[in-house]
Amino acid sequence: MSGGHGLIIHTNLMKKLIICLVVTCLSINIFAQTGAFSVEAHLGFNGSFFVKDLPERRDQFVYEFNRKNFIGSVRGIEASIGLSDRSRLKFGFARAVNKKKINYSSTNFFIQDFFISHTSDYLNLIYEFTAKTKKINFDFEGGLTYQRTRQQELSVSSTGGGFQERNFKNSGLEDGGTVFGIGVSKMYDKHIRYGVRARAYYIISTGLLEQVTFAPFIEYRF
Repeated sequence: MSGGHGLIIHTNLMKKLIICLVVTCLSINIFAQTGAFSVEAHLGFNGSFFVKDLPERRDQFVYEFNRKNFIGSVRGIEASIGLSDRSRLKFGFARAVNKKKINYSSTNFFIQDFFISHTSDYLNLIYEFTAKTKKINFDFEGGLTYQRTRQQELSVSSTGGGFQERNFKNSGLEDGGTVFGIGVSKMYDKHIRYGVRARAYYIISTGLLEQVTFAPFIEYRF
């Protein structure tokens, strides 16, 4: 995970891009009246390739606990604007959390049932295209993501132990990247849509697929 100096898509630029695109699409929706405004919530699972491979020093001097479980949880909320009968622009927030329980003991130090976590917060700007059939819809997504992380780490040595949480404020942990998704959905009535969706987050500065998510969702269209 790169720090602030290594960020490819800078925070200010990302914010300006999001504001411009949202304002543009709001204008399209107001004047063209091509679709409806909607809100959505989702809750599901994530798989983080990043946290399961974090480096850990383990020798006679230091024993580190940095890695977390591959499987975690994801939740989020989104708002979207209809651009046409088959396309929407979505702006949302998602939080993915991966944890690991630590148990450790030595002659002068012990840890029992202590959890460390890795939290990734995403701001997403996504274009969604829907291929409609008689029974269900197939949704395809692509867009940009801005990420901040909180990374908890623990280490012990012959003289004691240490615990830290690295984050944006103290370590500049932020990144930019792309997000892609595919899902299936169905309209329950003219207002409510429900379905399931898988997403993949690719971080540009590291050149890695960081994590995938799978979550049921429900959407209300006004």
